[in-house]
Amino acid sequence: MMENKKVSEKKDSWLKVLLSYTEGSGQRLGISVILSVISIISGLMPYYCIYRGIDLYIRNLNQAPMQEILRWCLYALLFYIIKIVSFSASTWISHIAAYHIYSEQGSMLSGIFLLLMLVYGLYKAAGKGIVLLVSFHLLLMYVFPQCPAWMNMVFPVLVNYSLRMLPCVLAGLLLLRTSSMQKMIAAMYTLHLPQGFIIAMSTTLRYFPALKEEFVHINAAMKLQNISWASRLECTVVPLIVSAVNTSDEIAAAAVARGIENPGKKTSEITLHMGISDWLIMILVLIVVIAG
Repeated sequence: MMENKKVSEKKDSWLKVLLSYTEGSGQRLGISVILSVISIISGLMPYYCIYRGIDLYIRNLNQAPMQEILRWCLYALLFYIIKIVSFSASTWISHIAAYHIYSEQGSMLSGIFLLLMLVYGLYKAAGKGIVLLVSFHLLLMYVFPQCPAWMNMVFPVLVNYSLRMLPCVLAGLLLLRTSSMQKMIAAMYTLHLPQGFIIAMSTTLRYFPALKEEFVHINAAMKLQNISWASRLECTVVPLIVSAVNTSDEIAAAAVARGIENPGKKTSEITLHMGISDWLIMILVLIVVIAG
């Protein structure tokens, strides 16, 4: 009995540790999971109801019980409505829970990525990230509470969402500044990721630098033609959309020409290994996450 009690206590402690990262949103996540299960079951029930209606019609071709068939059709419609409502509610509640969890953990994630930038020598990018992070927090804590109501209806929302997007931006910047495309593709093949995922990621990561280069060319052309600021939005967006379509086709064709769709085993001149710095960074991040 004592051993069972200790095992149950250990399980409870691990559960408490997991729920501690939800920052008080554990009930929301539980309700979201229950609603998602209801949505899955309700999504399967209309097929059963339609099957029953078809079965009744086939078995009684001469005297089909239309009221019974209609009843099963109404059941199918009811279950489909329940599926839509439960799925929408589950998605809405999970988004609210994720918003609250991320609002508490976002600053910690930003701090981790900024620390990694400093470790890898990206001092300029890390300095800009620190300035943005501190500025956003100062605006939310001290500036906006003193501003009029009409200003608080718009600007705090923009700053809040920018603050929540900052870890994603820092993570992407860290990845692009510290790893070449060849290293990233070699790492994905080393992790035995699906080839379709590797093709999509490599094409996407090559796409953004090409799009940035095209934007620079469009901006330079507008300056040469002395286009006014009022017309610059239209003159930028339209050529950029047309160029984006052409650029994506060209990048995809270049990847195919290099044999990216070849089902054979891929080789690379780059051999990736876990170094001491990688292990130290992983241990440091783990300690920070557990301590937080």
